Amino acid sequence: MRQLNIKNDEAYAIAESLAANRGESMTAVVVGLLKQEADRVKPPRKTPEHVARIIERVNASLEPLHRRMREDKQRHPTTEEFDAWMYDENGLPR
Repeated sequence: MRQLNIKNDEAYAIAESLAANRGESMTAVVVGLLKQEADRVKPPRKTPEHVARIIERVNASLEPLHRRMREDKQRHPTTEEFDAWMYDENGLPR
């Protein structure tokens, strides 16, 4: 069995107080709180709804380009024009 030793008087006092108030062992209190925090900071799952929202945002950001291409069927933007539209002067996405 692996161990976790926390040598901190404040942490010990808090864990001891919580354990007494909850009627649980200090280990149960610490494990429970660690699980809660791990769940809270876990990155969101890529659900179909999440992916759909990302696709909607990408499509919305590309709408000006789509509109321009529909209006000017003869001429498509050059690579330089596309890059200027997509990226700022520092090369970062707009």
